[in-house]
Amino acid sequence: MGMLEDAIAKAPEDPHSAPYYLLLGRLKKEYTHYPEYDAGSPERTKQNIKEFREYAQARPTEFFHDDPSDTFLYNGAQFKELVKRHPSDPAAVEAAYEITNLSQGGECEGLILCYISGAFEPVRKFLTQYPDSPHTAEAAQRADDAFRKTLWGDRWKTDLGEITDPTKATDYYDPAELKKLVEQYEELGEKLPSRFRPRIYETAAYYHARLRETDRARTLYERILSQFPDYENMREVRQKLAAFK
Repeated sequence: MGMLEDAIAKAPEDPHSAPYYLLLGRLKKEYTHYPEYDAGSPERTKQNIKEFREYAQARPTEFFHDDPSDTFLYNGAQFKELVKRHPSDPAAVEAAYEITNLSQGGECEGLILCYISGAFEPVRKFLTQYPDSPHTAEAAQRADDAFRKTLWGDRWKTDLGEITDPTKATDYYDPAELKKLVEQYEELGEKLPSRFRPRIYETAAYYHARLRETDRARTLYERILSQFPDYENMREVRQKLAAFK
């Protein structure tokens, strides 16, 4: 890492430095796992932890302390510098996607929409900046999973209880915040290649229906029906539309 830092420092704006930023970022990201490696003995493990903490504490612009885990996490400094200094380099796309996989730290403490936002926001930012890249399909799937793997189905069960009425707020759930997230997801869909839109429309329509915004849900289902006749979930879409009548 020291050699890469020296090489970058000599010519930070040189296009040839772009891959150095990417590699250095990946190494620093991996280094956060250094204390977890099997060092062969308790003494060596303690030494690993000590070495990493000293390294991270000496670099507050690159690592931050996460209170819940009492460890230091990499903040993607080199990835961000690469995107800033060399935005047109192919490595910038890779760096931007690496940022989506960084640990954000903290805890949601049962606040259900925090889990959706935490998973959705990083890939939303990436897809907004790079709507058509080698990572678009995977990022789009992750965005959809943020919703479908958190609140889905006929019953919404959470660690703090069941949300029996999605239109009513509780101590751990806010329908206004959910609506905002769904609207952001819809807006994102308009920026992506059309092949990703029917899945997004179907997910958004489901939430609109659960929030009793029937007209909006119907509009999205009808849009899928008219614009994407070969959509793989067309049977479910037709069933949802029929249920509104």
